[in-house]
Amino acid sequence: MTTSTLRRIAFLFLLAITLFSCSEGQKPPVATATMEHAELLTMEDGDGYTLVKIKNPWDTLHLMQTLVLTDDPSRTGLPDGVKVKIPLNRSLVMTTVHCSLLREMGCLDAIAGVCDAEYITVDSLKERVASGRVTDCGTSMAPSIERIMALHPDAILLSPYEKMDLKKLQNTGVPIIQCADYMEPTPLGRAEWVRFYGLLVGEKAKADSIFLATKECYNALKAKAQKAKTRPTVLSDIRYGQIWYVPSANSTVGKIYSDANVINPFADDTKTPGSLALSPEQVLVKGKHADVWVIKTGQEVNRKTLDADNPIYKQFDAYHSGNIWVCNTMTTRFFDEVPFHPDYLLEDFMRIFHPELKIEGENRYYLKMK
Repeated sequence: MTTSTLRRIAFLFLLAITLFSCSEGQKPPVATATMEHAELLTMEDGDGYTLVKIKNPWDTLHLMQTLVLTDDPSRTGLPDGVKVKIPLNRSLVMTTVHCSLLREMGCLDAIAGVCDAEYITVDSLKERVASGRVTDCGTSMAPSIERIMALHPDAILLSPYEKMDLKKLQNTGVPIIQCADYMEPTPLGRAEWVRFYGLLVGEKAKADSIFLATKECYNALKAKAQKAKTRPTVLSDIRYGQIWYVPSANSTVGKIYSDANVINPFADDTKTPGSLALSPEQVLVKGKHADVWVIKTGQEVNRKTLDADNPIYKQFDAYHSGNIWVCNTMTTRFFDEVPFHPDYLLEDFMRIFHPELKIEGENRYYLKMK
């Protein structure tokens, strides 16, 4: 038997296996919805379903979850994964940020239950919880299994954390969707997850348009920042207890600083994915001469509160220059909006760091300290 004949037989054998597997087993995805910025999420369109794969943020060589989104979870030929009937109509949303995102897409009716109700900032949703139209299922760290069982939600949306124990929630039989968007390493990477959430609630086109507008605005601001004639050094936040958290180069805020064309004195740490936990003395060593001080906190900040908190603050140049800007997270919608609209935060920073560029409008979050 000649070599060419052997090759032809092998080819026909492989072709037969492929045709058999496609006709009798699971049908493969037919197209991939390319994610431009998200690194932890992929979506593949198949025959009557979308296959969603979410990487484990703490071990990206492995998947954390595979979801099969379809209008008929009982149909045959679906690939392996958690079956989720879409669009969602009665979901339990355990995070306020995703509640706000569903409101933005006009899908509040898809929320049947919430957790951490006291932190919800959407007034219409707060009213629904107060009236009992939306079930309060307790705290996200210890949700009421009894209320969840009585609610009969079609899915549970939650933010996972490392080594999270999901056994009790899994025992309810309700599909769990692990919203790991907050672990994306870039601002636009997290924002792009809106495309996934839009697919869940039947608002794919609207979600795509939201992300497109966010991306275009963010990139336009980033390009304008590169034209700035100065690069101020930025000091971040204040201490909490004995720890002062500052953004590393690979944190989301650290990357926004880079895109805003400013100097982050702690950007020499390129290995830590999030914030650096330092002592006030360590922050003073690198941040003493920072030109601008931006503080994000859940309370009022002024010289009196700074003096009472720690005398070390008086050793920073920005304390004496008064170039201090404060975001009060209790009176702004910072945590609700910024995750999926990083352009809002970048725009604030541009006005603070580069006033010479004359960015129109007023800040959403950061106001100059009185």
